[in-house]
Amino acid sequence: MPNRMRATYLSIEEIASGMTLAKPLAVTEKRILRYMLPEGHVLTEDNVRQLASHHAEAVCVWLADDRTDEEIAANALQVEAKLRRLFAHSDLTQPIMAAFFDRIRTHLSR
Repeated sequence: MPNRMRATYLSIEEIASGMTLAKPLAVTEKRILRYMLPEGHVLTEDNVRQLASHHAEAVCVWLADDRTDEEIAANALQVEAKLRRLFAHSDLTQPIMAAFFDRIRTHLSR
């Protein structure tokens, strides 16, 4: 069993039965809830077919994270550098912009 798990978004084509949802899933069409699964739900073949039939695009699942601590740290540095370039002309002293930056950094550093 892996020591670490990583929440990762996969396309519907990449998911398989046995995967566990890392976030709740809600599929809507024209603002009407069509299909819903809770966080922690283990996907079945039927779930995968239903998600495809409801035209879901991506699902957040838990996957084994086999990266070393060094690889995780290197990835975090790469994310930070990339975001600094993207936000080079943004005023990160503004609370809303700083919060936005931090939220993206947290999401991408997982």
